[in-house]
Amino acid sequence: MKTESLTAEDLKYIKCMCEASDKAGLHWQLAVSLFPVQTEKEEHWKNRMLLGIRLVGGEAPKTMLALQIPPDSETLV
Repeated sequence: MKTESLTAEDLKYIKCMCEASDKAGLHWQLAVSLFPVQTEKEEHWKNRMLLGIRLVGGEAPKTMLALQIPPDSETLV
């Protein structure tokens, strides 16, 4: 499934979730990466969240599930 571009509102939401989870002592990024998808809609949501986390947080969650996100164009060289 193709993951379309994230809007500014999506990125603001993801950044807010990352900051709130850090303040609460949770690891929302890891929870998203470990979320077991069962439907195409859930997979679409998860891929969008992981992409957004990577964009706003500067790093992807450290799990094999995060490999669903395409690598940076620089690493393809």
